[in-house]
Amino acid sequence: MTVTTRENSIHYLELQGTPYDMGQQHGTALKNEVIQAVADYRANVETMFGQENARKVFDWALNQARFRKEIEGHAPALLEELGGIADAAGIALEDMILLNMFEEVYEAAPMRLGLAARQPKATACTAFTARSKGRRFAGQNMDYSSNLQEKQLVVRYRYPDRQLLLYCFVGQVGGLGVNSKGLSVFINTLPQGRKRADDGLGSNSILRLLLEQDSVADALDLLRKVPRFGGANYTLTDLSTGMVVEADADEVIPRLQTDEDWAVVGTNHALCLKHRHDMPGAYEDGEPVPYSVSLTLERMGYAQSRLDEAEDSLTVDGIKGILTSTPVNIYNTEFMTLQSAIVEYGTDRLAFHASAGYDPLRGWNEYRL
Repeated sequence: MTVTTRENSIHYLELQGTPYDMGQQHGTALKNEVIQAVADYRANVETMFGQENARKVFDWALNQARFRKEIEGHAPALLEELGGIADAAGIALEDMILLNMFEEVYEAAPMRLGLAARQPKATACTAFTARSKGRRFAGQNMDYSSNLQEKQLVVRYRYPDRQLLLYCFVGQVGGLGVNSKGLSVFINTLPQGRKRADDGLGSNSILRLLLEQDSVADALDLLRKVPRFGGANYTLTDLSTGMVVEADADEVIPRLQTDEDWAVVGTNHALCLKHRHDMPGAYEDGEPVPYSVSLTLERMGYAQSRLDEAEDSLTVDGIKGILTSTPVNIYNTEFMTLQSAIVEYGTDRLAFHASAGYDPLRGWNEYRL
């Protein structure tokens, strides 16, 4: 039986069965919300590119590029799950695939069609992994376009051998989270990272595949094997290891915790990639242009200093204070902090804390594994 609730603006689902069964449960429980999410997604792309260009963008991403074939080849269970959501909600599978795309629609399609690539200010997320007095923590602020506000969703997938807690948006099958093996996964996009032309897996699919692994080592191995469309920082943590991994279409470079670097912070700025992509007016020679995206480094520095101050006394409440403070916590009318999450590792507990929205006084939900 599907469990569905909503607390502190976060929908919650418990799903089990085959991938298609779980998709049907999702689509049945949140049918109206899924339909609205698709409509809002399409409207957001139309606002960015204009109605006629948006139609071309959607057609290219779905029918001319190889993105769907990459999901079929490397993550067929996700396609089955999306099919279940689509059938239960009474909408086209193509719309579900679109709803689970980001870089493929906002970046790849317009570039291939001779349009200016447009990201919805997707240079604002902050993630970290840290340890303090033998305990580990990981977490993130996910910042996104405002069309996804009020659509935050935590899904508990019950598999025979494990559980996943996935923090995503209604209608999506990939996102932030942690599994019962102790592996947590977070992400920041890297606009500077090299991208493929029209193939590779998008970050949403990669996140879900990573969450199904047993350990950081397994996740890193998978990340190196799958074709990656674009660039991202993946923050990977388990009971014994924490790292931020810079990855793009060519490279996978871990930034490991050391005895000196007890906490590692990732934002949307590449530090280790060798071949960084220039973006006129934003990144030049691999460095941020002042007053454009330089806040990526400001967020990194602020989060790192706050974590360093609490090296011997880090707590969940202290992390909440970091994630709800400027410049890590952001808001404007188009783009804002939509998800905050913390994984708390302990000898007797593995807990996932989640909040929705940008209000510094927002409520938090706790889920146990």
